[in-house]
Amino acid sequence: MEPTYQSPQFHGGDGIVTPSGSIETNLEGRCTLDEPVMETIMRDLRSIGTKLKYVMLPRARADKGAGLREWDLWGPLVLCLALGIMLSLHAEQALDLAELCGLLVALVSLFTDGRGGRSGQALRSHCLWRFSFDDALSLTDASARELANAAWACAKVTTAGLPCLERIATASLEMDPRPKFKGSFTAVDVAQLCWSLASLTVEVPWCRAAARWVTDQPATTAFPAQSVSTVAWALARGAAREGAKSEAAAAVELLLQGLEGDLEPRHWSNLSWAAAKVNAASLSPFLWHLPVEQLKQPQHLANVAWATAATAEISETADRLMPRIASQALQLGLHVFQDEELAGLLYGAASNHFVEERFLTEAQQEVASRCLGGVELAGIFWSLSVLSSASEPLRWEAANRAVELSPQGLANVAWACALQAWDAWATAGFLAAVKSHLKDFSPQGLVNLAWSWTEMEVHPGEEGALRKILLMAVERAEELKAMEFSSLLCSLAKSRRAEEAAALLRHLQRLEEPMGDEMK
Repeated sequence: MEPTYQSPQFHGGDGIVTPSGSIETNLEGRCTLDEPVMETIMRDLRSIGTKLKYVMLPRARADKGAGLREWDLWGPLVLCLALGIMLSLHAEQALDLAELCGLLVALVSLFTDGRGGRSGQALRSHCLWRFSFDDALSLTDASARELANAAWACAKVTTAGLPCLERIATASLEMDPRPKFKGSFTAVDVAQLCWSLASLTVEVPWCRAAARWVTDQPATTAFPAQSVSTVAWALARGAAREGAKSEAAAAVELLLQGLEGDLEPRHWSNLSWAAAKVNAASLSPFLWHLPVEQLKQPQHLANVAWATAATAEISETADRLMPRIASQALQLGLHVFQDEELAGLLYGAASNHFVEERFLTEAQQEVASRCLGGVELAGIFWSLSVLSSASEPLRWEAANRAVELSPQGLANVAWACALQAWDAWATAGFLAAVKSHLKDFSPQGLVNLAWSWTEMEVHPGEEGALRKILLMAVERAEELKAMEFSSLLCSLAKSRRAEEAAALLRHLQRLEEPMGDEMK
């Protein structure tokens, strides 16, 4: 059925002077959606004029003013007057031009949303105009709530709002001696500001300031669940950029302890992901109470499955959770998971060595039916290889699409292929892709490359590339974990690199005391 726009109007009577006063309440058979704009405007103007005459001269109408009882005449007037009076009674000063424009834009946005339109761009554009292009406004005088709202508006328009967002971030922080939030920022303000700053990459060091704001709160402070979820998510994203992982972990710990009220599924999802991202110590007990059966969205299940990987080797929480997560995912159907979500779900299963037959069978079928992106392809191939469920077509696809893979993806594919005793290095283009990204590999990625190469037969004429990989890994040995250190030492032994092995052993002597029993 075609929608119709119904606008009550007055019919003209015998003449323009004395209309009948009857109100049209239905426009049966008419559709005004496709009529010319000018016709719509003129009809509305005539309706307004007729109603105005009816109100001003009610006794001159044929019905002697009976139509005055219609709410369509008086309702909007009463509501607008009441709103205006209430706002004026509590106003400290008269509205300036910017505030008046903001109010008008907000009203237009609400009416547009009510009609099924998209109004957000109008409101965000106004915020950008006020905070970025109005030289008369000083950001230093803006309140915490105004700064948070403006930051949200800038983040919503993505890269176009980045310059303005950096100005807002600078105005929100005191840089001497260390960055911290100034003014009276509430939990809601900090959550909104942190979300905005984490959504875009700004050059202002805000993450440590946000973490410090959390840790400076009184021990008895109870944070709303929504604010906790948002701040934790933002800290986890910002910590990697600023190298503030320890500060973020301490802040997330306090946020988890200060939770109040029941958590919604999205809060469980965000907090699990954030706590795992910063390696928060309380992640395992937090996950222990997680109500998996309440998670009905694929993204929530994927985030929680990914988070369980952080506790897979240190507690029994993951062993308890992963079967329930897999069961819930099968109930939803793996076909509803986006590629990235499916990769996160399988990563959790691989890290926990979850090998339930039905889950793996459906996962293999779902993966085979998709055309995966490079990032998701590398992650899913690694996970299925760990679970001994990677098919040969998937293996060939992962190796042959090396040019699309990130450095981490290349390292994962090389390691997974070697795990299955299959030489990815023999595939055309794989070695070239590794060489082109060599300076971008992490220490762990270099170790994976070295291990996979030495597990396979070294290709004639390419020993120089292996030597370079080993040298780069040895130079960054202090960043390795004990298992990675051991793997690198084995790779050096297999490649007969005595000089590099000696250098690695010297690193071992320096690291043995702080790493303790784990290194032994």
